[in-house]
Amino acid sequence: MAVSLDEILARLRPRLLPPGPWAPGRSGERQAAVLVPFVIAGADLALLFIRRAEGMEVHSGQVAFPGGNRDPQDDGPVATALREAQEEVGLSRPQVNVLGLLGEVRAYTSGFRITGVVSLLAPEAAPRPDGREAAEAFTVPLRALADPAVYREEVRTANGITRRVPYFHVEPHMVWGVTGRIVRQLLDHLAR
Repeated sequence: MAVSLDEILARLRPRLLPPGPWAPGRSGERQAAVLVPFVIAGADLALLFIRRAEGMEVHSGQVAFPGGNRDPQDDGPVATALREAQEEVGLSRPQVNVLGLLGEVRAYTSGFRITGVVSLLAPEAAPRPDGREAAEAFTVPLRALADPAVYREEVRTANGITRRVPYFHVEPHMVWGVTGRIVRQLLDHLAR
């Protein structure tokens, strides 16, 4: 796996989709987008996560990326991810350098089709959880997520669909489910 920011960006850029409008949705499916933000943390490159506030209607208390539902005024996944990141952790548009999009992943328990918006946060960005949707913001070094010792998969069935669910156990947090699938997708891009 690449170790420098330049190497990581060189590997990622050709594999990311260009930002654009929302892909056509199927009836009954809801679209969402999350910011997948890289943060320079000392000598390490890390990903920024949030822990969703308890009592949320969907994915309460879980580790996630900042993001959420598409609003009617959002012209594409980038607009949704940036709006949600502003609301949840106070990241403003000038603090976020959008690199491109990951392919959609489906959240089988909630029915969302989620697009990951890969970005690099400016060094002065200081995420501040709003307390209403995001209880905590934290970073996990990319090298820690890429360590095979923290990764496992379990077979789970939700809404009649059986899938392999990824888990990244990075103390003290568990990154799993759709967020784990997004991390897995990102790591797979970097491993090519």
